[in-house]
Amino acid sequence: MKTLPNISLAAMALLTTHCAVDEEVKPAEPDADTTLAVTVTAITPYSAHIEGMFGSPDDTSAIAGIHYSLQNTRFISVTGDEAKADFTSRGNYSLDIEGLYSDTTYYFTTFVERNGTRYNSDTYKFHTRRLTASTDEVTDIYAYGAQLGFTLSEDIDPGKFKGSYGVYYSTRPRVIRESATLAKPPYAIEGLLPNHDYYCAAFVRQETAGLRDAYWWGETIKFTTPDLAVVTYEPSEVTTFSARMAGNVDVMFTDVSEKGFLLFEHNRDVTLDSVGAKSDQSITKVAATEQSAKGYGDFATTYNNLKSNKRYFIRAYAVVTARNGKTTTQKAYYGKIYETRTNVVNIAEGESADLGLSVIWATTNLGASSFEKIGDLRTPESTAGAAFENGWRLPTLAEARELVDSCHWSWGKRNGAYGAIVTEPTGTSIFLPANQKTGNAYTYGVYI
Repeated sequence: MKTLPNISLAAMALLTTHCAVDEEVKPAEPDADTTLAVTVTAITPYSAHIEGMFGSPDDTSAIAGIHYSLQNTRFISVTGDEAKADFTSRGNYSLDIEGLYSDTTYYFTTFVERNGTRYNSDTYKFHTRRLTASTDEVTDIYAYGAQLGFTLSEDIDPGKFKGSYGVYYSTRPRVIRESATLAKPPYAIEGLLPNHDYYCAAFVRQETAGLRDAYWWGETIKFTTPDLAVVTYEPSEVTTFSARMAGNVDVMFTDVSEKGFLLFEHNRDVTLDSVGAKSDQSITKVAATEQSAKGYGDFATTYNNLKSNKRYFIRAYAVVTARNGKTTTQKAYYGKIYETRTNVVNIAEGESADLGLSVIWATTNLGASSFEKIGDLRTPESTAGAAFENGWRLPTLAEARELVDSCHWSWGKRNGAYGAIVTEPTGTSIFLPANQKTGNAYTYGVYI
């Protein structure tokens, strides 16, 4: 055997020269009863950690590293890729190699270099872990989109991994690249069709040393998009002349260009096409004034132009702009129809009426025997706040303004007299008869 200068007999047990014959390939992680000085740990699909005694325990100044290759030949030290190691302690070195192929056997030799001479060890081997992908449950499924998910066999650093990964989806049960669409991170896919079956599968693509890349596929999962749903909530806060309408559009990953309510008088299948069309009923389109900033979810409005004691039908609607590739379509969706009835106007009986205001109002004018009578138009003391007998007084200007602002006012006829019907939300009303004439008829009133 050739004499090696400046190297101990202990190192001789670990090293061979360039002209050594082929050695038996040894396992990367030896059994407990072996005495190999090199171990490979932290093996991932794209990296490995190698450490051990590359030279003599007395060697503290040598250059050290490994040569590694996909082929096990005597020329690894010449043809293989080289990676330098870091000195850790007497004769011991360690290094990490990255950018490997998954599920692949690698061969390597260690080397040390002193005084311009390089010495190589026997050949070792290790096998990288195999990359796998599992398809996770599809979540947030909407009419036009869904959230796909997957998990790889371990965390992948895209900068170190040779290949790609993700999720393909298709309308075909067999998900392959040629007939599927690749979802982009974060895998919230758009442009789906409502009420359709879809299939998705996670994958990992591994670059290999051969001519073709390797694909590992996860389980194929089926999911079905729902038909877009618009919900009409039951009307609330129904008063004599108003009602609160609310609805919900269950859509995501698309645009809602319009949403609101249809208000009509007969229980029929009324749509947006019915608005403005010849009909035996009044059909009103009411826009939503309250809505989510995201454009989907709940929307509502309070409509104040209803008539008292009248039946109405309410239906929520939403117009959706859907995109499927380069094709854009608009379609209206509708919720169920709800019926409601406004409160009855009840002219308060008795001497007084509680309209929910800061004061109690009388049901008749001063000096009038019933609510439709004009009564005394003027008295010596007819100034705002003036007091009369039995505790009654004229309202102040502020109290009169409260009556105007807080109650619903309408013009009507009661007991043969025209006047203003002043109503609070539950329907309790007082009647202010017209007290000024146009010609021979009382047509309007002046009270303060």
